[in-house]
Amino acid sequence: MNRVLVLGGGLDGLAAAVILARAGLEVDLVERLPSLGGLAGEFPLDGGRAVPGIVPCGWGMPGDMARELGPHVENLEWVDSPSFLPPKIQAEVRKLGAPLRRLFSRPPAGAGTGLLGAALGVRLQGAASVHQLARILGMAATDWLAELPLDPEGRAAAAASTSGLSPHGPSAPGTAGMLFLKEACSFPIPAAGPAALAKALEREAVEAGARFLTGVGVASFVVEDGAVVGAVLDDGERLQADQVLSTLDPASTFLCLMPAGTVPPAVEREARTFRSRGTVGLALFQAEGPAEKGATMEFCSASHLDALERAADAASAGRVPDSPVLMGRLWQGRDGASPTGVAEILHLPAPGTFTWNEEARGSLRATVKVELEMHLPAGVKAGPPTLLTPEDIGIRFGITGGHLFHGEVVPDQWHLMRPGRLLSGYQSPIQGLLSAGRGHHPAGTLAVSGLLAARALVD
Repeated sequence: MNRVLVLGGGLDGLAAAVILARAGLEVDLVERLPSLGGLAGEFPLDGGRAVPGIVPCGWGMPGDMARELGPHVENLEWVDSPSFLPPKIQAEVRKLGAPLRRLFSRPPAGAGTGLLGAALGVRLQGAASVHQLARILGMAATDWLAELPLDPEGRAAAAASTSGLSPHGPSAPGTAGMLFLKEACSFPIPAAGPAALAKALEREAVEAGARFLTGVGVASFVVEDGAVVGAVLDDGERLQADQVLSTLDPASTFLCLMPAGTVPPAVEREARTFRSRGTVGLALFQAEGPAEKGATMEFCSASHLDALERAADAASAGRVPDSPVLMGRLWQGRDGASPTGVAEILHLPAPGTFTWNEEARGSLRATVKVELEMHLPAGVKAGPPTLLTPEDIGIRFGITGGHLFHGEVVPDQWHLMRPGRLLSGYQSPIQGLLSAGRGHHPAGTLAVSGLLAARALVD
């Protein structure tokens, strides 16, 4: 094996390119957008400013992986992922979930998964901890948060911080488990936003010898004798490769790019049943006013858990909520510039269930503007927001279903079942084809899936 073709220039694709090129392989990375970064790239706003990436930072990046990716990554300024739990409660949650943290830097299948160590670590905490952990992981967020000493606004903000993972409201079973994992197992995030991480990874990849082809997509894989041996680009160019590593969403990789009749039925079934319709939109805006220097500032517009439940119910019925919930983050501007902001809009109708005409967009934009004025930190004012619906996200970034995580992050689509039992280990059943990205374990982290997939190929 000498040549590897990496599809997708987001964080996972860039991380994979770094590891593979350092291993002495010839690496070509193909990105359909004009610039690298994908969802983590800078998103320009009217007026000359840019949001430093729109990818949800989720669980962040483990420190040992930042070191492995190189000094440009390690030397970024990293800050703790924000939490809406009181410090004492957060410390207790992190202690209880500490054994599970290793799962976010290990592959989900094969040797070295960390499952045995995680299970042993939980057991060593005692029977009471085992019972408590098992109980929380299956609960609804509404029920778990009711047991914590939080006011209604605090409960709503905590639940909203993971509501973008799935289309369900906080009363759905398993939503407490995802919230617990986020609070217990989160890692640092780049203080300057995900775009800073994308640029650092790009520098590492260039120095390692990787080559980039931007502004051109992949039309199809080249399959010979059942093995993927390259790809045909949109402009007709054919690229040969010993291995192809795709960081695109699972549906794009296995249903769209594989020629008809070449996908094993079991693989096709897993790709088709992986739930990936997005119900989260984005509002991007310039802000004016003081923001805490060197740190992120998060805000939530919900005053009660019921607001999240109503929004999820409306979206599931194909309607735009009367009062969508905003879960937002301000990023400090460079060189003293005013901050920019990204707010998740929870929840919106999934693609294909609602028609986004100008009237609907205008109404949502006006609602979002009012919510921003009411809930931004004191002294900060927002300019006119730029809206991205789930359909917009899917079209602009080539994500099937428009889901920011490439698919729902729920208990039956997590770890060994993400995106399915056959596809969870990065090396697919199709010879010559690996898959990684946000539709694979560990969902919600920054660049970790691409790094683990590259390790699997090199090892």
